[in-house]
Amino acid sequence: MTDPLLRIEDLRVEFRAQRTIADRIARRPAKSFAAVRGVSFEIKRGETLALVGESGSGKTTTGRGLLRLTEPSAGSITFDGIDVRTASASVLRRLRERMQIVFQDPYSSLNPRIAVGTALAEVLTVHRIGASAAERKERVAQLLTDVGLGQEIATRYPHELSGGQRQRVGIARALAVDPELLVLDEPVSALDVSVQAQIINLLEDIQHARGLAYLFVAHDLAVVHHTADRIAVMYLGEIVEEGPVDAVFEHPRHPYTEALLAAIPGEGGGVGRRAGRARGELRTELAEQAGCPFRTRCPLREARCDATPPFVQLEGDRKSRCWLATDPGFDAAAAAAAIDATTIKPTAIDAIPEA
Repeated sequence: MTDPLLRIEDLRVEFRAQRTIADRIARRPAKSFAAVRGVSFEIKRGETLALVGESGSGKTTTGRGLLRLTEPSAGSITFDGIDVRTASASVLRRLRERMQIVFQDPYSSLNPRIAVGTALAEVLTVHRIGASAAERKERVAQLLTDVGLGQEIATRYPHELSGGQRQRVGIARALAVDPELLVLDEPVSALDVSVQAQIINLLEDIQHARGLAYLFVAHDLAVVHHTADRIAVMYLGEIVEEGPVDAVFEHPRHPYTEALLAAIPGEGGGVGRRAGRARGELRTELAEQAGCPFRTRCPLREARCDATPPFVQLEGDRKSRCWLATDPGFDAAAAAAAIDATTIKPTAIDAIPEA
């Protein structure tokens, strides 16, 4: 059995707010908030792990944290046996050739004053790839071809490209250093639906051709269902359910996962799963308090939910952070469907907001 390419253990990322005037007068330290709290997962070579959840759940911060674009506060990050958190600047630079990120907004991630070909060549120059300018130019042309763009794109600027073309350039830039892992931070959420399918197919083709591993950050579960091998569901900075994507979609073992599935329009979601939807909105003040942070929105809440549930190992490589998941035969979808409609009225149910 081979070791995973990436292993994250108890990752924690905190942000410290600026001290207010009242804090200065009272000599109080600045308040901090943990956007990621004890996240652990593994990614194998060539595998796609989807990290899903609503806006504010900590998905993007987790992705940035494992690359140290945002410095973690605690936990360990091991990439191919190398400790990323303690890596020196020179080692980290070499590691970032093997771990790359594709950002959500393809326009803001590109320099508007630099032509596409120059931007890609700059990556090669910084990482000392290519013995000459001619060799780097040839490699840039190949990168554009690999992402389905014509050679004329090299002389264009970001504002001259469509959203789909800009995202393809972002993917080409990430591929320039031949990485082994790509963090895809909602790579299609800013694109039209027709273009989304093209980018998803492109990413799948690239993965098969190069054997890449993906951390696919997303809030669109319909996209995730067709692209991921495994799925990890985040809520308020922690993973609440993890498992093979088909098993999680068919038999969710956490009420929040069922709520996300209920919010998918069309078959398998929406009205057909209305009883599983969460009520209210995400409350960040519950993150550091005792008890299940989802309890104020959960349609299946019980008295024991006021105590913090463990992250338990279930059958078939499944995990869940829910007291109900420890009950034999628990199925979140079936439990939600059995709730009396008079107890949870449609007018009291809020759809889960998208990122």
